[in-house]
Amino acid sequence: MRWGILGLLFALLALPVAGPALTGDQWIVVQGASMTPALQIGDVIVVDPHGPTGVGDVVTVRHPDSSLVTHRIIGVDEDGSLLLRGDANTVTDPDLVARGEVVGTVTAVISSPWSTVLRACTSMVGRVTLIGAILLLLFTPSVLARSDDRGQTEGMNWESRRGRSRSRASSST
Repeated sequence: MRWGILGLLFALLALPVAGPALTGDQWIVVQGASMTPALQIGDVIVVDPHGPTGVGDVVTVRHPDSSLVTHRIIGVDEDGSLLLRGDANTVTDPDLVARGEVVGTVTAVISSPWSTVLRACTSMVGRVTLIGAILLLLFTPSVLARSDDRGQTEGMNWESRRGRSRSRASSST
């Protein structure tokens, strides 16, 4: 069981780094409520830089101020620019978005409780806690096993002494 827990902790430690590295996707934490109910604040979205970009797709785009915005494509202009709107917004975004500003298409949403775990694993405090738990599981059982071995040895010595004293008592009678 200890190895299973260790494997899980290692996976939690590696997943936020290995997942995007292996797939080429980008994982982004949703910061705003403009896409509710499809996306909730705190959800982790998986953004594929090579995904489709057609009407109805949810895309993440980079604005001129370098911020990322995730909205749904509701139209495509003649020049290929995209018209976006958040699902919770009543008006469309004021500016058309050039296809070159698209970071990627949202291909998956990781919601709570798993998004909470992923966010915790990517924070410094979360990573230090996971490393501490791994070290604790790696070294504590060996210390406990040594103390158990000593107890068994002492117990065997006591039992063997007790057995010797019984045999002496029975031979003297």
